[in-house]
Amino acid sequence: MSDTTSVQEQIKHSWQKVPTGERRELASKASLKGVHACLLALIFGTTLAFCFKQPTVLLALLAFVPVFYQVVATREWLERKPRVAITYFVAEKTATRYAHHYRVSDYSVRLLFKGTLAAPTLEPLDPSVPGYAPSKSSVWVALFYDRLIMFSENTGGARLEFSHPLGESLLVFSDASDAPEVVPQALTLEIKTAEETQPQRWTLESPYGETLAACERKIRLYGEEIRAEQARLAAKAAEKARLRQERLDSLRQEQLRIQEERRAQELGDQDTPIVELSSDVSPLPELGASSP
Repeated sequence: MSDTTSVQEQIKHSWQKVPTGERRELASKASLKGVHACLLALIFGTTLAFCFKQPTVLLALLAFVPVFYQVVATREWLERKPRVAITYFVAEKTATRYAHHYRVSDYSVRLLFKGTLAAPTLEPLDPSVPGYAPSKSSVWVALFYDRLIMFSENTGGARLEFSHPLGESLLVFSDASDAPEVVPQALTLEIKTAEETQPQRWTLESPYGETLAACERKIRLYGEEIRAEQARLAAKAAEKARLRQERLDSLRQEQLRIQEERRAQELGDQDTPIVELSSDVSPLPELGASSP
């Protein structure tokens, strides 16, 4: 019983990961289903009223339409909401499995949404050329504190499409980076490497522009925090190395001082004269012997 309750709580928690745009889309679909049901009911009621010449049937149906709309729309919402929540619950667990593989610092998913990823090509493509079609795949985008993971759904299971740590080597920008009031339609992920002259660029698209904007902000924010933390750790490591080097230098100086003192003591022992006993000195009397 406790395991079932735990899973239900996790599913409710996964519903909080659903983007606002997808929730509005789900609500609009439920509302549209209610409108369709009301139109069908009005057509059916109008037909009955004209056939039997009973206008009271149409009036009663008109009075019942708001309640009928609310019942149908609510039922549609309650049917779709658990389905979407379970889908996000499974996607979150899959992303967490990949996060365990890469050993991220925090396993909580900060952002989760659907998108389309266009992988980079080795040769530059010209959109004006006929047949221009860069490879795209529908992916789940999972943003952790220090890593961005994308995976696609296949018949045999999930497939990892993109994974990269957040930091200096991963840059993100969009067509709305300089205009906060504009909702972006796509993000460009640029991976810099030390050896390659031209960085790799991945294009991430999503129908939920607000979520893309949030993803861009969080990647930049987490990247700055990670870079600051790395700089702090580097400074701390340099300070520890400096203190360790100073301690080693002091120990070496102490050893050199001790060796010099020993050497000076040995030289002093060699310069000390040896005193010899003269022959006229009488030896000491033995114990118990009588004095003359």
